[in-house]
Amino acid sequence: MWAALALVLALLAVAALNGDLLARVAQERDLIASGKRIRDAIGAYYEASPGSAKTYPSALQHLLYDPRILGETKYLEYIPTDPMTKKPEWAQIKNAQGEVIGVHSFATGSPTWLGQLLAPSGSGSGSYAEWKFV
Repeated sequence: MWAALALVLALLAVAALNGDLLARVAQERDLIASGKRIRDAIGAYYEASPGSAKTYPSALQHLLYDPRILGETKYLEYIPTDPMTKKPEWAQIKNAQGEVIGVHSFATGSPTWLGQLLAPSGSGSGSYAEWKFV
């Protein structure tokens, strides 16, 4: 009877660990989707630049309302929440002119092995903060 109880407890522990792993992989997938959404909005902002001089936004808020264009021009409805930190705050990657060309998470946790496979190309895999969306 004790052996059966130990087996059941071991199976419950494995199921709990797998549940945590699945939840983290889902967060990683959401992080990638949110980062790509912001990256694509930055690209749309750049392409919509009036005139021949293309510019990037000076702040992420300009993706919600483009101050360069009269009328309401939105590239995002809202700044997505970082699924790892649970905050709508992203570290901004800026070019030499101080324009936002990409973002990355403030989260310092280590990705799962599956997350490392899904990480954006050219990004490090030591922490979520290394996943760059440019």
